[in-house]
Amino acid sequence: MNLDAIPAVTMVALGLISNHYWVLMKDKKSIPPNAYHLGVHAKQFEWQVTYPGADDKLGTADDFTVRNHCT
Repeated sequence: MNLDAIPAVTMVALGLISNHYWVLMKDKKSIPPNAYHLGVHAKQFEWQVTYPGADDKLGTADDFTVRNHCT
């Protein structure tokens, strides 16, 4: 018996089993209607969080970004 196939079969099985739950989590209906939208960009020792401006839309000129250095 080839023991190298056991990890590969295990990973494929885990992927197939967890796919259903991944789809449920990423579904647009799982986001509450009153959720606050923001952009998060992670770096090695820094988080950059972008908040929407007065128009409540991300990606416009009135957005503001907060940098959090984790050093």
